[in-house]
Amino acid sequence: MGSIFKYSGLTTKVRAMRGGLIKREQYAKIAGLGSVGEMVELLKNTRGYGDIFKDVEPSDIHRGNMEKLMMCAKYHDYEKLYRFANMRQRRYMRIHFLQYETDILKQAIVHAFNHGEAEVVVGFGEILGKYSEIDIKAVCEATNVDDIIEASRDTIFFDTLQMVRAFNEPTEFDYGIALDLFFFSYVWKKRKKLFEGDELKAVSMNIGTEADILNIMWIHRTKRYYHLSPEKIYAMIIPVHYRLKKAHIKKMVEAENEAAFISELSETYYGKLVDKNSFDSGNVGALFEEHLTRCYHKLFKMDPYSLAAINAYLNDKEVEIKKLITMAECIRYQYPIEEIIRDINLN
Repeated sequence: MGSIFKYSGLTTKVRAMRGGLIKREQYAKIAGLGSVGEMVELLKNTRGYGDIFKDVEPSDIHRGNMEKLMMCAKYHDYEKLYRFANMRQRRYMRIHFLQYETDILKQAIVHAFNHGEAEVVVGFGEILGKYSEIDIKAVCEATNVDDIIEASRDTIFFDTLQMVRAFNEPTEFDYGIALDLFFFSYVWKKRKKLFEGDELKAVSMNIGTEADILNIMWIHRTKRYYHLSPEKIYAMIIPVHYRLKKAHIKKMVEAENEAAFISELSETYYGKLVDKNSFDSGNVGALFEEHLTRCYHKLFKMDPYSLAAINAYLNDKEVEIKKLITMAECIRYQYPIEEIIRDINLN
C-alpha cells in the first residue's frame, strides 16, 4: 500500500481539486443551453474553468479556441499538482508531462501539414513551457515541420523526428506514429529504473494498458480501412506488452480479415470489453476509455495514498474536457438534449 505519510498532502490536494470537476447536474444544465456562448458563461462560474474563461467574450468563442482553452485548464491543473508534489512524485508526473509534450508536437505537426503554421494549445507556453526542454515558443511560431523539429533540438524527441524527416515524403501520420512509438517505448524501458513496488505496478498499469488499447485500435483500423500487410502493421505496433502478449499481437496482426481479428481479440483479456457490435457502432473508443477510468478509480479506491490519486484525477479531468468539447459541438448544431446526454454517456 502507498505511504500515508508520503502521499497524505497530495491526496488531500487532489480531493480538494475534485470539488472543481463538473457535476452531473451541471452537465444536465449545459445540455439544455441554447448556444456555446451560454456554455462559456456557465463555465466562467465554475471552479475548474473560471480563471481560464474569465476574459473570454462569449460571442467571440468558437470550437477551435474553446477546445484549446479547455486543454489549457488541464495543464493548469497539472501545474497545481506538480507544484504541490515532492521530488519523488514529480518524477512520476514527468511521465504525464512527456505525454503532453508528445501530444503538443503531434498537434503542431498536423497543423503545419494542413495550415502552414504550427498552432498549438493556447497557454501551454505560459503554464508548462518553463518545465519543457522543447522550445515551446518556437513551436508556436513555426510555419513548417522543419521549424518544429529544430525547436526540439537537444531534446529526447529530436532523433525520432530526424529519423522521420529522412523518409521519402513523410506524412503527418508517419510523425504521429513515430512519436507514439517513442513515448511508450521510452517510458516502458525507464520505469523499472525509476520506480519499484506499488509505484512500479501503477506505472506499468497506466502505460501498459494505454499501449495495449492503442495497439488494438491501430490493428483494427488497418484491417477495416487500409488492408495493410502484416509487415507494415508490425512497424506501427508499440513494443509494449502488458495484458496483450506478443502471441496475441501476432494472431491479430496476421488475421485474414476484420472478422478474424475480432475473433482473436475475443480470446484476450480485452475481449470481454468489446465485440463486433462495439466496432460497428464506433463505440469501441468510448468503451476502452471507460475501462481505463474504472482501472484508475479501482486503484485509487484500493490505495488513495499513492500515485493512483494523481492518475485518477488527471484521467477524470481529461475525460471531462472531452465531454465538454463534445457538448459544445452538439449545442452548436442544436442537438436535442436527449442526444447530448447520450453522447456524453450521462445516463
